[in-house]
Amino acid sequence: MNFDNYPYFYYNVYGASSFISIGICILEKTLAGTLICFCLFCGIWFLKSHKKKKVLHVTEN
Repeated sequence: MNFDNYPYFYYNVYGASSFISIGICILEKTLAGTLICFCLFCGIWFLKSHKKKKVLHVTEN
């Protein structure tokens, strides 16, 4: 896989899996699991946006 064209591939995969985990935890009515998966999803989303800003900043300079 060419990571130059898809630099955020793993962020998308991990984000999708944690989003699916949120749905599973909601269906099983486990509040702790839902909160953990939501925090994980937010963390992955933050890291992806932070990396995207960092890459854009490096390419502009």
